Amino acid sequence: MNARAAAMPSDELKAQLEAAFLPWRCRCTIAHQEDMVMQIRDPANDAVVLQVLGRPLASLRSAGELQRFILQLRQALQERVRLDEASSDA
Repeated sequence: MNARAAAMPSDELKAQLEAAFLPWRCRCTIAHQEDMVMQIRDPANDAVVLQVLGRPLASLRSAGELQRFILQLRQALQERVRLDEASSDA
């Protein structure tokens, strides 16, 4: 199947991304119908833990591309949490 044929609508893309990081608060915004801004916030204090600016929507149109992006962000989020915990223990 062609990746272009499998492209998902922006609303569905946002919903999947926002759900993928629960219980973290994730908010996606589409800018100019081409780029996405995404913030993942700590549910305890609402602090921004991870932010993605200007991610082209075209790079997330297939399910495989979206899953790879989510995996990359989860790894970055885990690393950030580990670093924050290490610095607060010091």
